[in-house]
Amino acid sequence: MALILATAVAEALLTQPTLRVAGARHLVPRSRGVLLQVDKAERPAPFAFFQRDDDVPVDQTPVFELQALRSQPFYDWADTSEGLKGNLFKLFVGITLLLSLPVSYNTYHQLPFELPQLIIAANLGTLAVMIPFVLRLRVGWTSVSTRLKQKSFYYESQQRGLFARKDRAEAGRDRLIQKETVAPILRRLDVSVIALARALPPALTLTPTLTLTLTPTLTLTLTLTLTLTLTLTLTLTLTVTLTVTLTLTLTLTRSSRSSPRSS
Repeated sequence: MALILATAVAEALLTQPTLRVAGARHLVPRSRGVLLQVDKAERPAPFAFFQRDDDVPVDQTPVFELQALRSQPFYDWADTSEGLKGNLFKLFVGITLLLSLPVSYNTYHQLPFELPQLIIAANLGTLAVMIPFVLRLRVGWTSVSTRLKQKSFYYESQQRGLFARKDRAEAGRDRLIQKETVAPILRRLDVSVIALARALPPALTLTPTLTLTLTPTLTLTLTLTLTLTLTLTLTLTLTVTLTVTLTLTLTLTRSSRSSPRSS
């Protein structure tokens, strides 16, 4: 009997009492201190594809990607306007001397008649390389700019593609970085692409024009040069001939004068 009574008391202590209010059954907690504590990092996100900022890998945040992009070769050229102009000019000269001119010389090697075609072909070859190069820089900076302006950004974690929302402070910081740092770089690259693209039509238009115009001019110049050379040669020849003739004449005259005297 005592064993049965002890069992009943234990069940009453372990079981939470219930109240029925308007036909509903509610649990009444025995103590406020007995609650389940859930860490903030372990709470599930409100949506399946949105995670909290603590779960985002550091190397996939927009600011870290900006730093990584700037550390890559050539992407820091556009930090200043003077640096971009100087580096693009050096690249233009290097491509022209090392690549475009040797390739163009294989086709236009009859100098000086084909000198204009050689120069224009070399410029076209250089522009054909530089325009895609600058566009590639533009694409890289555009990607970083887009991620800085977004309120939520894509990242990969645990073999899944997820999105993370930025808080107000982080979003404001990224927009400020985009406005003060990335936007001027994009404007400089746009100006460079437009300048290189505008140089293509004049070069394509001048190729046949210079071919038709400068070739007769060069031919006439060479003809005049040869004519002047022949004229000078003939003049020198006549001068030498006259000098020899005069010398012989004077010699014969002196000989004829000295003959009677001796007789």
